[in-house]
Amino acid sequence: MRARVLLAVIVLTTLGACTSSVVQGATPRCPAGSEVTDELVLEAQSVPTADLLPCLTEIPPNWSVTEFRIRDGETAIALTSHSEAGGSARAVLTEDCDTTGATEEFSGQEEARLFVDISTRVDDSLVGTHYYKFAGGCVTYSFNLRGEGKGGLYAQARSALGLTPRSLVEDGLEREADFEL
Repeated sequence: MRARVLLAVIVLTTLGACTSSVVQGATPRCPAGSEVTDELVLEAQSVPTADLLPCLTEIPPNWSVTEFRIRDGETAIALTSHSEAGGSARAVLTEDCDTTGATEEFSGQEEARLFVDISTRVDDSLVGTHYYKFAGGCVTYSFNLRGEGKGGLYAQARSALGLTPRSLVEDGLEREADFEL
């Protein structure tokens, strides 16, 4: 574990000079306990003001991570369903977002406010955006789901996204590598 965190520290020191980086094969999972993953460290660096970081609680059956992109000021995570109905979901972490036209709903998270905009229901598809706003950041979670099973896909996509406190990542990085973000 310590070697992985040290590798992340090295990447962090060079990331500042980069404008964009696609992390092939990476899966930004929500931490189980106090373990810090390289992906979360990179996310914390990409939007240093964000109190929360997007992560995946699980990858639903027949879904895969198709994008994990880090750049200065933004992190993007995309999932694609390989079921017959099909569809995709994408979470983008930025410092702020525009929730105009969205309706506030209960987020289930004390630190975040949720705004929902279901924009179209045509051609047997369900398209929309969820905005999770919190101190120093926003996660824009967009989805485009198709077919008769779109309701089930919506539930799967929504349950896959989690938010983890930045402080957990900072504490773990300091403990594991004696490094501060």
